[in-house]
Amino acid sequence: TPTATRTPTSTRTSTRTFTPTKTRTPSRTPTPTRTSRATATPLYYKVKVYFAKRTRLDANNPPFEVFGERWLVASSNLPEGVLKEYFKGPGLTEKSRGYVALYNGFTGFSRLEISDGVAYVFLSGACVPSGKDFTIADLLILNLKQFSNIQVVKIYDQFGQTRSLSGRGDSEPACLDPSFTPTLTPSLTLTPSRTPTVTRTPTPTRTPTSTRTPTKTPTASRTPTTTRTPRPTATPLYTLVNVHFVQKNTLADVIGKRWASSSADFPKFVLDEYFKGPGLTEKNTYGWIAIYSGATGYSKLEIADGIARVYLTGKCDSGGSTFTIAGPLMKNLKQFSAIQFVKIYDENGDTENPDGQSDSIPACLEP
Repeated sequence: TPTATRTPTSTRTSTRTFTPTKTRTPSRTPTPTRTSRATATPLYYKVKVYFAKRTRLDANNPPFEVFGERWLVASSNLPEGVLKEYFKGPGLTEKSRGYVALYNGFTGFSRLEISDGVAYVFLSGACVPSGKDFTIADLLILNLKQFSNIQVVKIYDQFGQTRSLSGRGDSEPACLDPSFTPTLTPSLTLTPSRTPTVTRTPTPTRTPTSTRTPTKTPTASRTPTTTRTPRPTATPLYTLVNVHFVQKNTLADVIGKRWASSSADFPKFVLDEYFKGPGLTEKNTYGWIAIYSGATGYSKLEIADGIARVYLTGKCDSGGSTFTIAGPLMKNLKQFSAIQFVKIYDENGDTENPDGQSDSIPACLEP
């Protein structure tokens, strides 16, 4: 009989038959349905719209840029959408935070083209320079370069002009250069053309109607329409000159553009601009620098017999380098036909070759 009691052990084998219940794992295969999340994200895309902080601008305390956020339809032209949002200006809340948009006279843009990583922006309106380094160009460049397919931004004025048409560098209109402030003066020169209206005063000579022949002579007074010749005088009011700086990484010669009054002393103007240093865009975007070699400026500039003599101030020191302030100064001055040689003097009034038709540098600029 005890052997009969062992039969229940066979029932244990039946319990093991329940292991097939582990086949529930195949029910997890429907996880691919999570792909629906990807279809929800492209409906809208969050972008940044860069503006300027008014308090920082007034205090000249960079960084000036701040940004708000906008949701744009993902299927739209996102760079164009950002530009449109910029020209709309900051929202009410953003304004309360002191956000402002810089326009410099431009009212919008007529065209945006993007090709080979370069964005071409054609602005509309009438460019009004502010005389400041930070302009609408800096903000437009920030707004567009947030997109990975844009590495370079070239901005054109209402006439379709920009400073650097070619090359892989950013570019802005010349009128946005901090030293370019005279765009309003050409319009003022139109007033001389109105002076012929004064010549029409002879029309009161119609009172002697009997002598009609004299009345015809005033018509000859209309010949002073030649007074419109002041238009050529409008162009020489300002002259575009070069200011040579240096590319920080390569020490290569680079050229900035400045508008100088045509009545100015061009060589002196260029030296003054050089010691001011590159503008904000030239410095931050292009990586340009000015080499000073310890000089803080110059006390005197003399030009005679094709020789320019520059007397530096400060503590002249080459720092052991062969590349010093002498190179940029000579390039800046020799752009003028009246200067063939440049002699640079240190703060003590010394130079190596004070005489003769040759360039000269002080001993402190020797490596």
